[in-house]
Amino acid sequence: MSPKYGMPDLQKHLRTNFIVGFELFEDREVLVPKIVGAGKGMSLALPVIYDKVISLSSKSSSPSDLNVVYLGTASYDREDRFLEQTKGFKAAGCKIYKLNVSEDESTPSIFKLRQIIVDWADIIVVSGGNTLYALIRWKEVGVNLLLKEAAEKGVVLCGGSAGCVCWFSDIHTDSMRPDSVKNPPKGLTPEEVADWEYYRIHGLGLISALCVPHYDIAQSNGKRRAEDCDRLCLDMPETVCIGVDEKAALVIVGDRVSCISADGGKSMCYKKYVTNTKDGVLVEIPIRPDSTPIALSELLSVP
Repeated sequence: MSPKYGMPDLQKHLRTNFIVGFELFEDREVLVPKIVGAGKGMSLALPVIYDKVISLSSKSSSPSDLNVVYLGTASYDREDRFLEQTKGFKAAGCKIYKLNVSEDESTPSIFKLRQIIVDWADIIVVSGGNTLYALIRWKEVGVNLLLKEAAEKGVVLCGGSAGCVCWFSDIHTDSMRPDSVKNPPKGLTPEEVADWEYYRIHGLGLISALCVPHYDIAQSNGKRRAEDCDRLCLDMPETVCIGVDEKAALVIVGDRVSCISADGGKSMCYKKYVTNTKDGVLVEIPIRPDSTPIALSELLSVP
């Protein structure tokens, strides 16, 4: 029987401070993380971004030799999202496998999952969508553990929106939007669709920071991501906040971090941190596409 995952199911995990990933990385450090996180799921279809992903694979200089696994759990394995977010990889000649785990009936065995995610994949593309649902489902079927193995192996990890933030320890999420859950309430009014709040949830924990996608926009509740995340920063002043505009992507390769932009440099990434907790003072530093890559330790440090 397929899991339900309506609003009460997700709310239960919020109340228990659901954690999917912290325990995964205590015994062994990820040696060569390769992460490309875009601010929007559909930005994976933009040439600047998918070309960068392809270039990071150490397997071969030819895209036709690369195996791409698409993990669309956050969007409930929708076919339209799959086709849109992988069309650039397909056009480049990559081999693509759509891995469905949203429904029990379509979820492969753990042995098959490992063959696909760890042994076969050179690139893993995670869709946008409901981040909290994806993390819960991955933990249920063991995908979280396999993503750890893939990260340690040097597989390129990428995605937009949910596929950007899932790799981080902390996430600014819209997962409680009533129209974004797997089984949304019926007959929602426009007012009810707009009546929701952003939450902080925990991610897989490869990178210790609070990540905020869609940084440059306001979503259906009318609140700008860049402004709403300030309250979370003040709640956790020891943790750096990383914002990613919709048409930008944060690129992490080993201990070096850079930003790429798909709109000529207008979109970018940001580092935000608290300088005065008492007075609520924060500093925001842009990470521009034309700037020199910085050390990951520098990005994650709070002065």
